[in-house]
Amino acid sequence: MDKATLDAMTAFGSIGVMIATFILAMFTAWLAFTTSKMARSTTKLTRQENQQHIDNLRPICVLEPNGYRLDNQFFLVKDPNSSPSNSMVIMNGSIYNKGLGPATHIKTVLRVLDKNKDFEQAIYSGVIQVGEEWPKFTIGNMKNVVPIQIKFEDKYNYTDFSTIDTGAWEIFFEYKDIFGNDYHTKYTKAGKNFFAGSFKGSRPPLEREPAEL
Repeated sequence: MDKATLDAMTAFGSIGVMIATFILAMFTAWLAFTTSKMARSTTKLTRQENQQHIDNLRPICVLEPNGYRLDNQFFLVKDPNSSPSNSMVIMNGSIYNKGLGPATHIKTVLRVLDKNKDFEQAIYSGVIQVGEEWPKFTIGNMKNVVPIQIKFEDKYNYTDFSTIDTGAWEIFFEYKDIFGNDYHTKYTKAGKNFFAGSFKGSRPPLEREPAEL
């Protein structure tokens, strides 16, 4: 075999190796892309399945006014035995879990809108199971009610408390599911009715008061 023929065969062989290397590189890149795409799809599907599992066990805590009276003028009541040193407002109803999973870490919040003030009361019930009602407090002649302790400060005193039931207010229930996710139910006074909704996350923060001039 002469040198020219040998050089030609060597050249063709080098070209073949280059083509094979290119094809292998393209196949490797395609395989990496396909694997990455499959991994992303699997991760997305897993997240969706996890979220669906969480949603399937979501609690929803709502108000059950005593006597089914939706008139809020009969719902929020000042404790007649309240004093400047021990004041309490009473929600004339109970908390009912109408969701699909247990509710934990329950807390009630009374927001006095015209005073830009929140009053919180933790509910030491442990867990409210699905279809369960809480609490069983009796105050005076009022049964199955939810009390909220009112603590006075410089910008909120006993005089302000005297109109707490007739003023502008909102009620929040804050609670968690068994996975530790936060939820809240909001009730807003509107005339003689309640406007309500159940939301993911904690209650919205108070609006900041305007700076004093």
